[in-house]
Amino acid sequence: TAAPQPTFPAPPELDTSLRAVDLEDIIFDTFDGSSKPLSEADSELIERLRDAIRPVYVANYENPGDDDWLEDQDFVVGYIGHESGQAYAYPVKFLNFHELVNDVIDDLPLIITYCPLCGSGVVFDRRVDHEVLIFGNTSALYNSDLVMFDHSTGSYWFQTGGEAVVGE
Repeated sequence: TAAPQPTFPAPPELDTSLRAVDLEDIIFDTFDGSSKPLSEADSELIERLRDAIRPVYVANYENPGDDDWLEDQDFVVGYIGHESGQAYAYPVKFLNFHELVNDVIDDLPLIITYCPLCGSGVVFDRRVDHEVLIFGNTSALYNSDLVMFDHSTGSYWFQTGGEAVVGE
């Protein structure tokens, strides 16, 4: 059974005056056959698209071999716990549908990220300035790569760079 997924209040409004990239270079997939740059997106569109691709906020694990949906040749994004040495595998065919997994391994808060469009998988520490961030999906792309947001500041983060590109 799937773990219950928490709900969150809307993050603070995105401060677009703080940015490392041009707003027109962040493009929303509106899921209706069109797209819209962040420079033209209103708050209603941003809210509607937030977490349209539902990230995992609470990880739920199965033991290898418990299900027959994962094949030996399937790709995974892997992580080895820094203290336990325990290996964790996040199947790409699962990440294709969720793109983000907020997790904690060996007391280390992590975000496991995967962009199906460019095939990049990256694992980051979710701590910034002693605060643990929780990440969601914007449904936008920058340089054809996933853009995520954090619930604390609403800032937009570039997946492969692991850095905020708009906002704090």
